[in-house]
Amino acid sequence: MEGKYKDIHKVKLEEVTSDDEQTYKVHCPSCASVIQAANMNIIDKIAKCDSCDSLFPLDVKKVQAKSSAKKELVQRPSNVSVNHDGVTKEIEIRDKKGIKGFMIILYSLSALVFILPFLKNGFTNFPISLNVIFWSFTFWYTYTYRSLAQKIFIEMDGNVLTMEYSPWFFTRKKEFDVDTIKDVYIQKMGDPYGMGNEYHQIRLRLDRGNGIEEMKLMPWTYQSLQEATYVKQEIEAYLN
Repeated sequence: MEGKYKDIHKVKLEEVTSDDEQTYKVHCPSCASVIQAANMNIIDKIAKCDSCDSLFPLDVKKVQAKSSAKKELVQRPSNVSVNHDGVTKEIEIRDKKGIKGFMIILYSLSALVFILPFLKNGFTNFPISLNVIFWSFTFWYTYTYRSLAQKIFIEMDGNVLTMEYSPWFFTRKKEFDVDTIKDVYIQKMGDPYGMGNEYHQIRLRLDRGNGIEEMKLMPWTYQSLQEATYVKQEIEAYLN
């Protein structure tokens, strides 16, 4: 019986060390979001990004090489400006799509106000005054804001990240405790304007003590991949 057993070398706990260089984060090659472990198949060597819904091959050697290399920065889009005084960073985004999107909603509501009473009551009890008010405001808004761009301000001052629309866009100023932000990622969205274009939104993963919560940073803003990636890049650079 003695020959059936091998000597076992017992390792003391203090001899076991953790090497931080052996842990890596996998980033999506399309949107640079961090890939969750559940979305990586080591056997088939493939990974899936929840943010932009893309599949890509998973190569551990390339992941190690990219982790040690300097991350490539995205060039600043022309409609985004950044001011950083060493303490506070402000990102200003000029977005014409938000104004156009609201105009589409406004015209749709005005059309409903015109059509629904007519279908219900005909011309006998047609609310002319209400339609005049709606359509007057619609034309005034179209004339006033036809050449303007909506502005979104993202400000980080060390403890708080704030987001605010100008002009006000039915969204109150948002404030996030920086310590609760665990991840900033990009999610691919459908085209809300029906033109078949590809848009993206920046989302936050927050931990406020009640589990992980996911939230849109700019709920009414749809960006190109370059715009969203650049803004995400600037936010991460400040948070890290």
